[in-house]
Amino acid sequence: MSINTLLTRGILVSLLEAAETDETGTAKSKIFTLATAPSSNGSVKFQVHATDPDDEPVTITALVVDLESRLDPDGAWAVEQTGLDFSALEVTTIGLQQGGQYRLNVTSITVDNPVDIKAVLG
Repeated sequence: MSINTLLTRGILVSLLEAAETDETGTAKSKIFTLATAPSSNGSVKFQVHATDPDDEPVTITALVVDLESRLDPDGAWAVEQTGLDFSALEVTTIGLQQGGQYRLNVTSITVDNPVDIKAVLG
């Protein structure tokens, strides 16, 4: 049994941590679910957070992920949304359903410093 990260309204949570160039797959991703109370519209805002140790801008050449989901905790993962390109747009909002489990699967990443993807439930 895995522990899910719970997305709640108004609280920014890290879902992908310290991802570096060529680290594809789901190893850096947390499994997350949406809080059922207080009620939300299921709108989840995802945003890239990157910090250079010297406070210089971080170059994100490629950061593409698939959003995967499953309803059964022991079931297979399915692609919910493919090709979310955070190198082109560092913030994106997606509508998700309560009751499922979600994770990010990095398909391409080229960065000059580690990056996180954080999210908040609307």
